Amino acid sequence: MSVDLLWYGERGIVNAIAAALEASGVNGVEHLLRAVVWGNGSQPAWIGEIASVLLIVEIGCYDFGNPDLIIVCTTTSGSKYAVFVEAKVARYLSCTASNEKGMSRKKFNSSINGQLSLKFRLTQAISIWDGGARLAEPLPILQSYARPPQAGGLGDKSSRPRRLEKREVLSIFRSAGFANLPSSNCHIVALTWDREPFFSAGDFAQSEFRPLFLSKDGTEQWEQVKSQIGWLGYGSIAESAALLDVLGAPYQQAVSTMFRQVVPPAVSDAVDPAWPAVTSYNINDTSRPETVELLRKMEDLARHSFGKGSVRSEEGSTSVSPIDTVLIKLVPQNARSEEEEVILIGASTSLGCDEWNGRKFDGPKRFGRGRNQQPFVFLELPVSEESLEAVDAIFAEIAEHLGLERIQESE
Repeated sequence: MSVDLLWYGERGIVNAIAAALEASGVNGVEHLLRAVVWGNGSQPAWIGEIASVLLIVEIGCYDFGNPDLIIVCTTTSGSKYAVFVEAKVARYLSCTASNEKGMSRKKFNSSINGQLSLKFRLTQAISIWDGGARLAEPLPILQSYARPPQAGGLGDKSSRPRRLEKREVLSIFRSAGFANLPSSNCHIVALTWDREPFFSAGDFAQSEFRPLFLSKDGTEQWEQVKSQIGWLGYGSIAESAALLDVLGAPYQQAVSTMFRQVVPPAVSDAVDPAWPAVTSYNINDTSRPETVELLRKMEDLARHSFGKGSVRSEEGSTSVSPIDTVLIKLVPQNARSEEEEVILIGASTSLGCDEWNGRKFDGPKRFGRGRNQQPFVFLELPVSEESLEAVDAIFAEIAEHLGLERIQESE
């Protein structure tokens, strides 16, 4: 009798990658790292000199978060290099939080740019760690990130430098050779569902959704560290026959649980004036009481999936911001016509999908006014209790797509 193992979701994908790399040896790790697009456009020379590898999966780094995967490479000359991988099964921009609000935003450190920033701070802590009982970032690094966003920081309210003191984790880091590992030997890679690297946009250096890599004097270090920052896409993995062969069927099965296609469709994050517009009206003045009641129940379901602060009730609609950007809209329709009133649930085109929980959404369509106008795909739901089950399932799938844990009922 056989035992079969199936991986599921974001964590399953990372676990499948780690298991495949362990089985394939150094050759498989080289294939993976060579598929990475690095910020300076060049492959690190040491990738061709790897003699041995240690893989560390989702280790808890306390104030610095939990890196999905750390690939520790030792070269033939004995040099150590560490690659910190953060994985998302969504597009980079749909998992970001605005630096203009910084860490005052409750889920900032769950965003991909927040996570990449924390891993950079971890590398600064590792570079001065003597292998002792506490690993902590330099005080000037905390002070740089403690600056308000308007002054180039993230408004970090920590009363002391971020640190890691768990004995078991520090023991693993000692064994990995992390004590006094130069920050220049540390690399950070984002694995996302994008068509191109997150840093490829021309305005990346000015984007409010970029990760912040700050020096001790508070200046941004992108130009200095871009050779250490990388991106890997699920599509680029699929394009490498050698790497796909290394990762094998378990990885492909895990990916299939999250994607219908490994390269997201080409979507526009900007509004096309030719698209049809969805309009709204004053809900409290116009909608039937049962519509308003159902809308409030849908809002509660959104809070359950995305957190209490994610929902904003407006005059004509409800906005849901799972991390920072409005990604979901709830819009009552038809109260001013002879048709039955319905509720439209809109999913931002930035999510890269027009089918949620097996239901095909229509669009893209425009919603909003002026500069706040955004493109969404929409699903029409009747005003009935049965619609709540559909909405809950859609919210759950979007939360999973974004790598968010659902909020427990007790919270």
